Amino acid sequence: MKSVKIILLAILIAAAQGLWADSMREVVGKEFPAKGIETVEINSTNGSIVVMSWDKDSISIIARKKVDGLGEKARALLQKIKVIANRQGRTLKISAKVPESKRRGLWSLLFGMGIKNYSVNWEIRVPATMDVKAYSTNGDIELDDLQGTIDNSTTNGSINALRISNLANLQSTNGEIYIYFNKLPKEGDIDVGTTNGEIELALPSEARCKINAYSTNGKINCNLAGMEKIQHSSREFSTVVHGGGVNISLGTTNGDISISSK
Repeated sequence: MKSVKIILLAILIAAAQGLWADSMREVVGKEFPAKGIETVEINSTNGSIVVMSWDKDSISIIARKKVDGLGEKARALLQKIKVIANRQGRTLKISAKVPESKRRGLWSLLFGMGIKNYSVNWEIRVPATMDVKAYSTNGDIELDDLQGTIDNSTTNGSINALRISNLANLQSTNGEIYIYFNKLPKEGDIDVGTTNGEIELALPSEARCKINAYSTNGKINCNLAGMEKIQHSSREFSTVVHGGGVNISLGTTNGDISISSK
């Protein structure tokens, strides 16, 4: 009898997932003047974040809302997800406000009209020199062609930072991290870490830096010209490149680390 109940429950869950396989979507766009703003901060609870530079002196926000399911309750939730952008001092803070569901129990899980199944994917465009902070609890983060400082973290997703040129703090608890620098700052700290994923770092051929890397379960490969004072063990690697400069720290608990020049 117990096995029959388990099979019946599995059938009900599969049926519910198929029943609400469709989704409802809405795109919200906003634009703000960049004058007086030095930092953009994006907080996402369920969705990806993409931040790119452009040649306008303004900040563009595109939020792509999605709710799984059809019907009035799904439509109502879609409308209740609000895109929030508030200026606090010299920082523009961006987030989505999502109503909490009060429904509980098995039937709510099976037939809750997608109330808990939503996402907001962000596409942000900023002036190239603006500092960027991006935090996601469930989603990837992608950055492209940014010259300001970067502070990013995600609890379940990968980070791709392309053509960046300044100090960066990139952290993931479950995802790969890929970083490609156009150039390095002369001094300061760059910190990159993940608990489950590989790290790939590409530097300009003339880069001056100090590198410290560790992996508790993975290989470390470094192929750079101008390396000095090389120390390499099964889990750690360090070197000074072209006399030293900015400090670069790379760490993962489960994954390989690859360092190369572009």
